[in-house]
Order: sequence, then C-alpha cells, then structure tokens
Amino acid sequence: MFAYKLDTTIDCKKVGERIRDFRLLRGLTQDDLGGMLGTDGSNISGYERGQRGEMGIGMLMRISKALKVHPEDLLQDETEATDIGRLVELLDPQDKAIIENLVRSLLSKRLGEVIIYDEKSIISDVQL
Repeated sequence: MFAYKLDTTIDCKKVGERIRDFRLLRGLTQDDLGGMLGTDGSNISGYERGQRGEMGIGMLMRISKALKVHPEDLLQDETEATDIGRLVELLDPQDKAIIENLVRSLLSKRLGEVIIYDEKSIISDVQL
C-alpha cells in the first residue's frame, strides 16, 4: 500500500461551511446527517466548524454521498468555477424543469428564434 500527501492544503473551516450549506439546502439537521453517517450531530457540528481536524477521504466521500454532491463540491474554493450541472442536480424535478426551460429560452434568443416550452415538451418553435 502506498501513501502520499497532496501538495495542497485543505481549509477545514471552508469545507465545513460547504457541508453546512449543502446540508441546509437538503433540509437536513446535523442529527439527520449524522444518522445517515452512523455518527451523531455533535460530530457533524465539529466538521462544519472546522474543529474536528483533518477529515479523512472516507468520511469526505460518505458525507458527499449523503448530501448527494460531488466530493469536489465540498473541497473547491468559492473562487473556482462551479459546474452548473452539479448545482442543478441539487434541485427538485420541478425546479430542474424551470432551469432547463430558462436555458433553452436564453439559447434560443442567441440563435434568433423564439421557443416556448412547458415543463414537458416544446409548445411552439417560431422563427423571428
């Protein structure tokens, strides 16, 4: 077995803030998330405050899976570009449809056509 250390350091406080943000976005309490991970809310609180020290990759993977996010979303700096697709995946189906329709509408404007969408299908496709 080989072990290596990454050249980058991880800001545990920022990772904890992202865990909290995604947890709240999912409507979960610290106890809810802890229960999903086989631990308690006080451990989750410690991670969220960055006071549990370095988080192992196993725990990072388990937390990201429970929150239904990519592990990279917990690690990346806010200044880095965020993959919009991953953010859309956090939405419920109705909100995803709204975003899809909005994107299609914006793209159609760029292409010089008007496209009207409902949640299930294209209603009309009219050239300007």
